[in-house]
Amino acid sequence: MKKLLIAIIGLLLTINAAFAQNQPDTLHQKQPKEKKMIDQIVAVVTTRPILESDLVDPDYPDAYKSANMDTKCRTLENLVLKNLLINKAELDSLVVDDSEVDQEIDRKVSLMIGRAGSIEKLEEIYHKPISAFKAEERVPVKETLMAEKAKDKVIENIKITPSEVKEFYNKIPKDSIPKIGVVYELAHIVIEPAVNPDELTDARNKIKQLRDRILNGENFSVLARLYSDDPGSAMKGGELGFFIRGTMAPEFEAAAFSLKKKGDVSEIIKTSFGYHIIQLIERKGDKVNVRHILVTPKVSSVELDKAGNKLDSLANLIRKDSLKFDVAARKFSTDKSFVNNGEMINPATLTSKFTENDLDPTIFAILDKLKVGEVSGPLPMDTEDRRKAYQVITVKSKSNPHVATLNTDYDLFQNMALMAKKNDAINKWAKEKIKTTYIKVNKEYQNCDFYKRWF
Repeated sequence: MKKLLIAIIGLLLTINAAFAQNQPDTLHQKQPKEKKMIDQIVAVVTTRPILESDLVDPDYPDAYKSANMDTKCRTLENLVLKNLLINKAELDSLVVDDSEVDQEIDRKVSLMIGRAGSIEKLEEIYHKPISAFKAEERVPVKETLMAEKAKDKVIENIKITPSEVKEFYNKIPKDSIPKIGVVYELAHIVIEPAVNPDELTDARNKIKQLRDRILNGENFSVLARLYSDDPGSAMKGGELGFFIRGTMAPEFEAAAFSLKKKGDVSEIIKTSFGYHIIQLIERKGDKVNVRHILVTPKVSSVELDKAGNKLDSLANLIRKDSLKFDVAARKFSTDKSFVNNGEMINPATLTSKFTENDLDPTIFAILDKLKVGEVSGPLPMDTEDRRKAYQVITVKSKSNPHVATLNTDYDLFQNMALMAKKNDAINKWAKEKIKTTYIKVNKEYQNCDFYKRWF
């Protein structure tokens, strides 16, 4: 919801004009170093020109050649809107910190490295080092963040009432009402095996050896890439980006914020993830940027098997009605959901409802065969702390596929109505903003729907 303005605004707000040219069709296909198009200015917003090359989707540059006028119009509409929002951010003095820019660039680069396979491969594809890519990203990323902050200001007070939801629902043509697949409500019992004391000792010895090597002059980033068990940060040399208090494990935060100067290395820190050492990169006010190395104690296959066998026994007792599922969840589950009788929460929606798309295909294939009240066999899983564990799942409820109704799917229509209301607010704001803003659009695009609506 937050990222939606109109149709594809969330995608277009991330377009980087600096890479409208020389962009490969995929990250796995090398392209010529120079691939230029004849450019022209298609619009001007205040003093900001929008070039024809800016209309090119960097992920699919060749698609522009065959794109129809409607597609080009929608793209230009979003770029005009983006520039209007940037202008609002400037006039309202909405601040975008360097740390916010750094974090967004790091996020984008991390995703691109993941797609390319390695930093070296990415540099080969783009014919430039990562440092140059990051430098070129700073201005467009900052402008994108400015536009998002301005957009949030425009729609920050937009709410939706039940009567508005009902009115929205009644206006939907009957043949356009969405169809809903099977919706599940689930509960699980999780057993995470105990870590053998020897594995704890081995993990601590390993992190100590790494710390000693760093104190003796070896490069923290290199060792993080080689040995850290945190896959997300390891590829970035252990760097986590700026964060504030309340976002990390308390023990980790305490150590990170206690570091005084750049390059300082912490003592060994233990969290639920394992053992860490932390190095300070930079501090800005109440924010800190650090890199870390994580060593996670390994769970032996013997202990993992014990957890699976214990869950198998519990599932059999539940099936025989010798033990109630909610009682077993409260008594035996090592997951925090035990306080709610094992009820599972969908992280995407923060509700108890799951669709097929919300579930791992392997899990869905098993649940699809279960009736309400039945219990699965032990299923391997990774906990939030990325530890190996087993779970058994029961289906609490299972709806049949149906055409959505206001009674059965109110949340769906509430979200749709709120999105539409926010889009209307953005369009209304844009029409008013245009009255006091210098905008010129190339004649070729003056037949676009947005031009007729706004001008």
